[in-house]
Amino acid sequence: MLIHPEVFNRSKVTPDARLILDENGSRGEYKIIVLPSTEMISVQSILKLREFFECGGKIIATGSLPRLAFEYDPTGGNDELVRETVDYIFGPDASDKNVMKEYGYNSSPNGGE
Repeated sequence: MLIHPEVFNRSKVTPDARLILDENGSRGEYKIIVLPSTEMISVQSILKLREFFECGGKIIATGSLPRLAFEYDPTGGNDELVRETVDYIFGPDASDKNVMKEYGYNSSPNGGE
């Protein structure tokens, strides 16, 4: 299922690593999120992904990982937050263009992968 970022940002993350969507009478629970290749992501979305990962959620990313925030910040703080969070979730090698791997793996203390 493709989830619009605004709907994703309104979702809830449970302590047992489930993403709960409850929109217009339709409810879904997800244990795995697939993040498509993208250069930009909203600050709220990357923080939601971090929360999911920290609770033990599984995230699969395809292609490029986001390095920029949709929200403009003249100081560059939003972009830095995105980069730091991506490195935290996926590991620092995941977005390093000088590191060649077939796949990357990282985990959180609560079992997030």
